[in-house]
Amino acid sequence: MKLCRSGYPRIAREGRKYSLYLLISSQRPSELSSTVLSQCGNYIIHRIQNDVDMKYIYSVLPYYSDDYAIKIKQSVPGEALIFGNGVPMPLQVKIHKANPDPNSDNCDISKEWFDIKEFQVEEIVINKDL
Repeated sequence: MKLCRSGYPRIAREGRKYSLYLLISSQRPSELSSTVLSQCGNYIIHRIQNDVDMKYIYSVLPYYSDDYAIKIKQSVPGEALIFGNGVPMPLQVKIHKANPDPNSDNCDISKEWFDIKEFQVEEIVINKDL
């Protein structure tokens, strides 16, 4: 945990001098260090619904408008917005599907929770000392 708080911001600030670069990936950008994000030159942003994360992205991105916020919120899996030095202007792109497909689908909550045929408990242990 100490490396997250001290090591990554230092690498982000000074790493280029030593040809050391970072690729940061997060589903919760608001939990990332603002120092690290401020040193990023390019951003690939997939769908984000959380207003806290959207406000954070708005605060760190140099090229951001309400149009991009709408595009980010309306993105479907496989779409992203790319901002930064690597592209001449912000781009909306479709990411190629992985082949073979990863085993990482979203679960179907209603099926998982309510289509249970039988619930079995093998053993219940009660710790009276707690």
